[in-house]
Amino acid sequence: MVFVIVYTSHSLGLFAGMDRILQDRLQGGRPVDSSLVIVAIDDESLQKIGQWPWPRLEFAKVISSLNQVAPARLGIDVMFAEDSRLGQADDLALETALSQANYPVVLPVEALDLKLSNGTPTSTRLTKTKPQFTNKPVVLGHINLITDPDNVVRLYPHIIFDSSGNSIPSFGRLMAGREIDENELLVRSIVYAGAPGSVTRIPFWQVANGERLSELAGKKVLIGATAADLQDTQSTPVSFGTKMPGVEIQSNIANMILQNWSLHEVSPWQMLFFIFIASFLPLLWFFLFRRTWLVLIVSLVSGIVAI
Repeated sequence: MVFVIVYTSHSLGLFAGMDRILQDRLQGGRPVDSSLVIVAIDDESLQKIGQWPWPRLEFAKVISSLNQVAPARLGIDVMFAEDSRLGQADDLALETALSQANYPVVLPVEALDLKLSNGTPTSTRLTKTKPQFTNKPVVLGHINLITDPDNVVRLYPHIIFDSSGNSIPSFGRLMAGREIDENELLVRSIVYAGAPGSVTRIPFWQVANGERLSELAGKKVLIGATAADLQDTQSTPVSFGTKMPGVEIQSNIANMILQNWSLHEVSPWQMLFFIFIASFLPLLWFFLFRRTWLVLIVSLVSGIVAI
């Protein structure tokens, strides 16, 4: 009877909150691939360069400077979907720098109406970088994440499909530089390496001034906002009260792919077997020990060991 009640409750999702809490215990305490570096649009850079949004010339300077050290790839987690407020010359500076980059560049796409149709992430409304910026060596990756009911980001779409059926890989996957197997899970759990700040950061203004370029040679470089005022942060299982910048979440996605980490839910048959054993053991303890207090202690210890 206990087995039937518990399995039915689990099937109805009554333990979803506890499942998420236990899943969070698996996060953190892992290494970050040394090739990943964030060039941070941080408070220090905002003070040095000025009010956001910056001229696109600032990004052009960084892109051009990186030609000297040839990073493995560059991902810019900033959307250039509209004309520059400073005019065509500002857009032209960025367009020229991108076309002359001697390394792969990843620019973002965002699905505004992401839906999971039978487990397949789809969108009919996409915000994309302006077409003039998307010539080679530029590729596009989506930056969408999936937020659970408790407002914590634990999942991301490995691929999303537009209204024409075209697939768009995730930004983090492209930064990892791994090929896509479209038969794999389309929605995946993010394996976080550690708390916010675990990925190496270099202030944007230093790179724009030509400083610390040697630290970026051969690296997978991600540019994105870390300043709290820019409000590109999310709660994660490893936040511990400090939200994680979106660019660092993308870095964690790239890291988990580089490290070949993954979290998979057990199959329904495995869950059925586990619940049966968990329901059967207390009955066995009663037959063996006969004393309620001893059965309670043994059951509690068994539960803690299982968790």
